[in-house]
Amino acid sequence: MKVCSTSFFAGLFLLLSTALSAQRYDLLIRNGQVFEGSAGATLWKADIAIKGEKILRVAPGIKGKAAREIDARGLVVSPGFIDLHTHLEPLPLDPQAQSHVRQGVTTALGGPDGGGPLGIGSYLDTLAAIGIGLNAAYLIGHNTVRNHVMGLVNRAPTADELRQMEDWIEKAMKEGAFGISTGLKYLPGTYAKLDEIVALSKVAARHGGIYTSHLREEGLGLLEGVAEAIQIAELAGIPVVLTHHKAIGLKMWAAASKPWRWWIPPAPRGSIS
Repeated sequence: MKVCSTSFFAGLFLLLSTALSAQRYDLLIRNGQVFEGSAGATLWKADIAIKGEKILRVAPGIKGKAAREIDARGLVVSPGFIDLHTHLEPLPLDPQAQSHVRQGVTTALGGPDGGGPLGIGSYLDTLAAIGIGLNAAYLIGHNTVRNHVMGLVNRAPTADELRQMEDWIEKAMKEGAFGISTGLKYLPGTYAKLDEIVALSKVAARHGGIYTSHLREEGLGLLEGVAEAIQIAELAGIPVVLTHHKAIGLKMWAAASKPWRWWIPPAPRGSIS
């Protein structure tokens, strides 16, 4: 059996310490209260070492030098916030999106309320060519697709029209859409019945997408609107995000909190947020 002397380990420790001390980073954020974003996480004092586009270390008292250092004493350092409901139409004209970035929002989800671009792939290519200041993702809008296929008519789609809409959802998901959005308060989405929304949401679900909804009603019919969104999610097997949950009108103010008990079901029913 070979025995390593304590001097060997001492030398190895010294070598590693020297290497870490000599490490050079592009950015060191020191003395901040770090919140790393996971459920139940607490603040802890640490330094953050960044090189290129990668965070290399998060630890107290990081050794080494950096091209730039920021003293975050008394401040909280966290991952960027995600805005799940963003009308990103102005992004090609204001690509730096400073109104978001300066508030800590680093990722925005566009195409809410059933709107947004029809050709997701080509639109993303355009943004990439321009160069934008935050991460942008998009939903494929039901109103956009329905209007393209059917116009503003108030009726159910024919079998062929439904197939065309499904094809557009499929194409968008393959091109990078994160899911489907509806604006059931707006034209032409308000003309769509439950089975149409479920059929299209199933296409998005097959690709791991989410369903977001501007509810059909936010006043006296608020609770029915929430129930419809949950039913769509259950029937389509898709997570749902209620991006507009508000109570319009004095009579409904006390009702705003009632749906919360629906969102923690006694048995698994799909993700609702």
